Amino acid sequence: MEIIDFYASTDQNHWLGEIKKSDWSAGQDDIPKPSLTPWIGFVYTFPEYRGKGCIGELLKYAYGLAGNEGHKHIYISTGETGLYEKYGYSFWKMMKDIHGEESRVYITDIVTTDNKDG
Repeated sequence: MEIIDFYASTDQNHWLGEIKKSDWSAGQDDIPKPSLTPWIGFVYTFPEYRGKGCIGELLKYAYGLAGNEGHKHIYISTGETGLYEKYGYSFWKMMKDIHGEESRVYITDIVTTDNKDG
């Protein structure tokens, strides 16, 4: 699996077109709480790629980026129960989204090791 940084891509129009093909209407972060950072907005997997570990690879990639930037936690929201727990996320609390609906917010701690001697 190749992970592409949309903002660094020279083919953003292509990727926007691909995203528009999804059968899911979500398309923006929906918890209005900018202090929760870093935030994984949405994770969508096209049906033909489900069950192949893509979500886990993407979450692992985000975890690495956040750890390299010195963050201590990553947040994500969903209406689902049991989806992100298997990737190390824990239910944190319920929050209202931008539409006033309740959403489950999950958190994972970023574990870093200090390999410096002495």
